[in-house]
Amino acid sequence: MEDYYNKGQDLGQTILGIDIGSTKICAIIATCKDGIPRVIGTGFHKSMGLKKGSITNIEQASRAIKDAVNDARRVAGTNINKAVISISGAYTKSTDSSGIVNIPNNEIGIKEINRVIQTALYNASIPSEYEVIHILPYNFKLDDQDFIDDPMGMSGSRLEVSVRIITAQKSSLGNLKKAIKTAGIEIENIVLASYASSIAVLSEDEKNLGVACIDFVALCQQVLAFHEEACKVTQTVADIQIPKNESFLLFLSLRDGSIEATDVLHAAGGCPPSLMVVDTGI
Repeated sequence: MEDYYNKGQDLGQTILGIDIGSTKICAIIATCKDGIPRVIGTGFHKSMGLKKGSITNIEQASRAIKDAVNDARRVAGTNINKAVISISGAYTKSTDSSGIVNIPNNEIGIKEINRVIQTALYNASIPSEYEVIHILPYNFKLDDQDFIDDPMGMSGSRLEVSVRIITAQKSSLGNLKKAIKTAGIEIENIVLASYASSIAVLSEDEKNLGVACIDFVALCQQVLAFHEEACKVTQTVADIQIPKNESFLLFLSLRDGSIEATDVLHAAGGCPPSLMVVDTGI
């Protein structure tokens, strides 16, 4: 589960990322300086022991993961064994929640922000068979002032937050962790694949104006919608048929008074003009 104020930290000098999909497993090793990664090694292997992003055979899955990681290590010339794991949205769910806390000293700091987010998590109705992987705050309110992006350093007596909570099935997540551990990899963090894609490809302007990031993979499609720089919608669709081994992203930006959606789409190169519907809103 990510901490709200860890999002801007440098990921470290060397990063290993593993994307576990239904058709292939990808391992990428990169060096990171000033928050900018540079890829130094990649490895790929056909998925084994997986179906629709879920583990069906731990031994086969761990062997495929290990082979992909070893290929990346060989190219990069490093023996890194800690990894950030990207998981499919096939066994995830999301829900909204909110929290309110009083601020006795009238000063908002990291402690107060994390406390109100934890209150929102406590107030959420999360089934016992699900585990939280992301808490994404999308609106802060300080006393009577609404739509605050970041309350850090502000003054007030009551802090409220609305959050989107992304959870994963404990059983499916547990099997995935076992397969990764069996492959000799230590899990540093777990991230939803579509959320990771949105961080990588969407600009702050796009998120602010309103944008949907649709991650097309072999057996299911993951949709994240942003508005005013916050993630407002997360959805997995499993009934759209996409050709096997074909994976790509579409960026569907919406009309705003200052920037035309068609201009954003043209710059992103994700959708031909003939398919654009610029008057659609989220």
